[in-house]
Amino acid sequence: MNLKECFSSLTMQTVMLLQIQDLTEYYQEKRRWMVENMEYSSIPIFSGRKICENEKKSFELVEMKSPEEMVQFWTCQSDAFSGVPQISDNLKEIIRNDTSTVAPDSSVKSFTVGIKQKLSNGQVEIVACGKLVMGKHVASINHLATRDGHRNQGFATILMVSMIDMAKQLGYTKMVLEATEMGIGIYEKFGFKPVYDFYIFELDHKH
Repeated sequence: MNLKECFSSLTMQTVMLLQIQDLTEYYQEKRRWMVENMEYSSIPIFSGRKICENEKKSFELVEMKSPEEMVQFWTCQSDAFSGVPQISDNLKEIIRNDTSTVAPDSSVKSFTVGIKQKLSNGQVEIVACGKLVMGKHVASINHLATRDGHRNQGFATILMVSMIDMAKQLGYTKMVLEATEMGIGIYEKFGFKPVYDFYIFELDHKH
C-alpha cells in the first residue's frame, strides 16, 4: 500500500517570521485608518475592556477575557475552520468552568482579541478573533480566524495590527506565525517572511 493512501488529508503550513524593523507601509496605512476611523491609539495591556470601535459599522475591537467571551472565541474558531457555527453545550460548560482555558498559564502569557459586531437580529457576537502568545524572546500570532459570513471586511487586518502593536509595546523585536498557502500573501503585506514549510497529516483509520 502506498504511504500516501494511509492519510485522509495532507495540509502544508508555512512558518513565517517578522522582524519588527521590517514592518511595511501597508501596516502603517492600516494603522492610520484605525486611528482615523476607530479612535485607535495604543493597546491597553490586559485591561479586559474595549480597545476601540467603529460606530458607523457597529463593531468594536475588544480584549477577550471572561468565560462567556472564551466560549465565543472557540465558537468563532469552530465556524472558521470546521464550518460548524456552534459548539456543544457540554463544551461550553467545560470552557466556562475551566480556569486554565480562560486565564493564561503564568509561564506563558497571552492576549486574546476579538471583533464584536452587532448583527441584524440585534445580537452582539464575536465575529473574528486572534491570540498573541508571548514567549521568552518571540511573540507568536495564533488562532487568527473570521467567522463565515463576516469575511472580506478587514477584520483580520485590524486584529493583526492590534497584536503587532501589543508585541511592540511589550518590547518584542520578532514575531512568528503559521500560515496556510492561502494566507502567505496576506502576511507578507505586513513584512512577514517565509522561514520553512511543514506538513500536517491526518490518518485515514480505514487503512
